[in-house]
Amino acid sequence: VDGSAALDPLNAAAISASRQSPHDAAAALAAGGTAGLYSLRHGEPVGAPAVLTWFAKPGGVTYRDFFAALEPIVDRAGAALWCRNMTLGPALEFCMHAGEAVALPPPVVPLAISCRSVWPA
Repeated sequence: VDGSAALDPLNAAAISASRQSPHDAAAALAAGGTAGLYSLRHGEPVGAPAVLTWFAKPGGVTYRDFFAALEPIVDRAGAALWCRNMTLGPALEFCMHAGEAVALPPPVVPLAISCRSVWPA
């Protein structure tokens, strides 16, 4: 493909109309996921994030409610919330890029990784 944008129609089609239920059933079986392509869900890309926080949506919480809880946190932190679109290898569903550690609401279990540039500024 020419780039990730070429996959956008495929990703949108996978979760539309009559494909929604079969997609959701297959996605439930892939809960552990494996790598993936991510798209920006909320906020602005962070040029050189100091902290990457990986996490999954807690079971029993709708995506609508989950995003409603996360968006003000992302805004206050000046962070970027990335969401996995396609599963390809080991990875959690969400990754937040931020300038500092961000507290997430329970029952989210975050895996935060501090980043440090190895290249001179």
